[in-house]
Amino acid sequence: MKKKLVLLTAFLFSIGLFAQSTITGTVTDVNSNPLLGVAIVIKGTTTGAATDFDGKYTIEASEGDVLEFSYIGYVTKTVKVGSSNTYNVSLQEDSQSLNEIVLTSRKKAEYAKDIPISITAIGGKELQKSGSFEFADYASKVPNLSFGKQGGGGSLADGRVSNSISIRGITGNATTAFYLDEISLPETVDPKLVDIKQVEVLRGPQGSLYGSSSLGGALKILTNEPSTKAFFGNVGTEISSVTEGDINYSGDLVLNIPLKEDKAAIRLVGFYNFRSGIFDKEPILFEGAPLTPLNGVAPVLTERIENVDDETTFGFHGSFKWTPNENWTILPKVIFQRTDSDGYNLADIEPGNFTQFRASDIDELFEDQFASYSLSVKYNTGKGEFVSATSYFDRFYMETEDATEFFNSPVVFDLLPAGLSFPSDVSRDGAFNKFIQEFRYVSDLESKLNFSAGVYYADETLDEDGRSESPGLGDFLEIPDNGGAFDDIFRFEDDTNIREFAVFAEFYWDITDKLKGTIGGRFFNATSERSRTVFSSLVSNFELLTGDLPTLSDTDFNPKFGLSYKIDDNNLLYTTVSRGYRIGGVNPILPSFSFEEATDLFGTTDLPTTFESDFLWAYEVGAKLGFFDRKLVINTALFLNDWSDLQLRSLLPASGFNFITNVDSARTTGLEIDVIAYPSSNFSIGGSLGLIDSEITDLGDGGLFSQGAEGAEILLIPSITAAANAEYKWQA
Repeated sequence: MKKKLVLLTAFLFSIGLFAQSTITGTVTDVNSNPLLGVAIVIKGTTTGAATDFDGKYTIEASEGDVLEFSYIGYVTKTVKVGSSNTYNVSLQEDSQSLNEIVLTSRKKAEYAKDIPISITAIGGKELQKSGSFEFADYASKVPNLSFGKQGGGGSLADGRVSNSISIRGITGNATTAFYLDEISLPETVDPKLVDIKQVEVLRGPQGSLYGSSSLGGALKILTNEPSTKAFFGNVGTEISSVTEGDINYSGDLVLNIPLKEDKAAIRLVGFYNFRSGIFDKEPILFEGAPLTPLNGVAPVLTERIENVDDETTFGFHGSFKWTPNENWTILPKVIFQRTDSDGYNLADIEPGNFTQFRASDIDELFEDQFASYSLSVKYNTGKGEFVSATSYFDRFYMETEDATEFFNSPVVFDLLPAGLSFPSDVSRDGAFNKFIQEFRYVSDLESKLNFSAGVYYADETLDEDGRSESPGLGDFLEIPDNGGAFDDIFRFEDDTNIREFAVFAEFYWDITDKLKGTIGGRFFNATSERSRTVFSSLVSNFELLTGDLPTLSDTDFNPKFGLSYKIDDNNLLYTTVSRGYRIGGVNPILPSFSFEEATDLFGTTDLPTTFESDFLWAYEVGAKLGFFDRKLVINTALFLNDWSDLQLRSLLPASGFNFITNVDSARTTGLEIDVIAYPSSNFSIGGSLGLIDSEITDLGDGGLFSQGAEGAEILLIPSITAAANAEYKWQA
């Protein structure tokens, strides 16, 4: 009997010793921001779990077990389970792994090294350390990404709002999807980098998940979300000098305020930035004296004015996060930004020229402001996540440009007598707004097949006005009054509406433990409607031209295929085949003063009214390699883009008019490579290289209006992009 009692006692003791409990907690960084995807493993076993979007985890463990918390980019931490059922953990960054970032580019959270496409990711801390404040500051670090001002053609493509982003040589307007959080923006917008989580650049068509504007790739800027864990505040200031200008200065404030732990928080961000101008205005002289104006549009420029392009930008972010329970996350956010500039910030005639010669002192003012409103609602089912992303973007811009020298040229007017000028300016303003609603589901199944799928709707409008009023023009040209508009060089109004509906999905199949496949696609319908009024003016030969322009509509399907092979946790080989698409558009009206030049170049003034949609097939093979415990990381890719119905810009060089036509086919091929090495724990060195070769392979019927040639390179594509960086850290 005594023996049985001893055995029973030992059995009960063993049950108590090995009984498991439900362990919960939250994993954050040192700033109390929740970390998504942290791996929690019971040391010495294969039992594990991972944190969700709020950094929360749940795992079954026994007293005495050791929990190991590991996250790429952070130092691994262990915790021994005691009598408590809750363990909150804060992880410290590991400087040797900062290049490994958790991305959401494929609509789900993944490590950069595990995504089988070519991606450059720049973390918020790296952006801050490098002093990156605007697009140009970080864009030069991305291989095979180029940008520039193309101008002309309207539709957010003129003057200081003409920025165009190109990836892998896919050049032209609207070839790169540009996102601020869940909000799709025109690529001409430049959100300032304050309180940014990270920037993600996806190279290659992203038509299955991002739609018609991702012919060359996608760029995403992600802002930080509120943290419900702890109060956080930061004040940043910067001051610098400019070689051709004066002093730059800026300041920003970030506040994270928990309202209820684990339930609600707000995050408030404000910033102000002054950037010194670098261009100077110099008067045009004739026999030592300024030119004599023939009208009173603006004062005569009599002396040099320095730094005319001074620029100020200010804005704020406001967001609120509410997690009523472990399944729901509700996140409304508002972002506002405004930029004002005193003068034109582009060089005249040639790069490197910091002097603008002007006859008159016309104020070339610029204003660009936008507000974005978004609401993200997420519901975690335990086997996946439903997401509703609603956003509205509203933008207004206006600018004035001194056009005196152009309108005084023989192209427009007869040559003026020496010493005289006819001051003229061009004013443009536009109102753009876009509504987007996306519903998607991202699975997280313990099976060989997972997927992302959803529906998408977007409705955008753009109302643009352009004018050039020049009092006295009619009398000067001896034009009879035609309804009181004989002093207008040009005046127009354009109204554009684009609507897109799409259904998309990507499926991820674990064929084996190492071999994975991706197959996806996007079925869409896109419609563009546009109306235009050109009022009686010199450009319209003093006729009123008004009416609806041709409606463009496309229904199509963008497929995507991919295979990847994971050699081990640090080495991945992959290949992808994908299709990209871009909707067509409507060209501006040929001005009367360009008739003769158009006839000389093309044999007709009947230029294309519209241009067709274009698409391309992209083929890519790549590798993501890590050596010496990831002290050396190499990412590389080879690609070929087969481009059909390429939208190519044509220019009438004397009059400055340009339009878009289609050529049958072109191709770009290239290589890109990113390298980063950590010789020691406090020293890192890295670099990137992009090579591109482009060729127009067939002009087709569009060759009549194209200034390209078969076998020639596509213009505005840099053949080489390169960057290098090094960092050494020490404690004082």
